[in-house]
Amino acid sequence: MYTLLGVIRMEKIDTIKKWGNGNAIRITKDLLLVAQFSESEPIEITATKGQIVIVKRNRKTVQELLEDYDGFYEPNKEGQEWLDMKPVGEEIK
Repeated sequence: MYTLLGVIRMEKIDTIKKWGNGNAIRITKDLLLVAQFSESEPIEITATKGQIVIVKRNRKTVQELLEDYDGFYEPNKEGQEWLDMKPVGEEIK
C-alpha cells in the first residue's frame, strides 16, 4: 500500500482460479477498504481486451431520479399510439 498524490493506492498480484463452473478472484478486506467498497455492495464489471474494471454501481434513489422532472411528458410515437388506444375490455368503468 502506498500514497500517490494524496491517494491511497494498493496493488495485489493474484491468479484467476476455478470456482464451481466459473472462475473467481479473491478480493481482500484491505483492497475493499482502500477502494471504499463493502460486502454485498452492487458493482458494475466492464471487460475489454486485457483488462477487467470493477466500479461501484451508482444506484440513485427515486427522489434523485425525479429531482429534475418538471411534470411535463412528451411521448414518442409509440407512446402516443398507446395513449390514444381505445379500451378493449373493462379497463375504464
